[in-house]
Amino acid sequence: LLRAGGAASYFLIFAKKTEVASTPTPIPTPQYISLLKNFSGTTSLVKYQGNSSDLEQIISQAFQKSITPDIATEIGFMQDDYNIYPASTFLKSAYNNFSGINSADIPAFENKFAFIVYDNSLGKNNIAYTLKINEQGLTTFTIANIKSKFGAAFEKFIEENSDILASQYLQDPGTPQKPFLNKEVGAINARYLKFSTGSEFYYGFYQNYLIIGTSQDSFQKILELLLPKI
Repeated sequence: LLRAGGAASYFLIFAKKTEVASTPTPIPTPQYISLLKNFSGTTSLVKYQGNSSDLEQIISQAFQKSITPDIATEIGFMQDDYNIYPASTFLKSAYNNFSGINSADIPAFENKFAFIVYDNSLGKNNIAYTLKINEQGLTTFTIANIKSKFGAAFEKFIEENSDILASQYLQDPGTPQKPFLNKEVGAINARYLKFSTGSEFYYGFYQNYLIIGTSQDSFQKILELLLPKI
């Protein structure tokens, strides 16, 4: 009996010690890390539902807030409170799943991407975003081929479906003045398309980063933010 009682007492004491030693489960934090190497401004995390009307609302609300001219504000797109919205899925949602483009011509991107809203000194609202090609298992030649194929398919798609850009410009950008043209912007040779309203659409590659902007100003701004500090 004494042995039984001693065992019971030991169990109770051990259980109490174990209970005291337990630690609370840590609260998850948002897993958002910016691609921008040279950015020290404000980042707002927003939940994205993956459709054009939601994208338009997010952009519109961002510009309704107080934005300092010539200073970019970053928007972090989230699936929920903790998980980022994947870059490839975002790009497809913004462009109606690239209907009509061969899926083999669309690069696979790493999950992280960066998105900025930018109000230039003239008071014109612009956006820009950048995604990084997933280089895993790809040779330099293969990546160059992917960029070339995507660029050709992307330009044709935009020229034929320019109304799809309305959610990014917050209005119909107008009739495209074909074709896409070359323009040197910062450190890269960009491609751009003019519209009848005066709007311009830019895209280009810096190394393995795809950059897209609704103006030269926003395109150049996100390129500057992407470059590492010297």
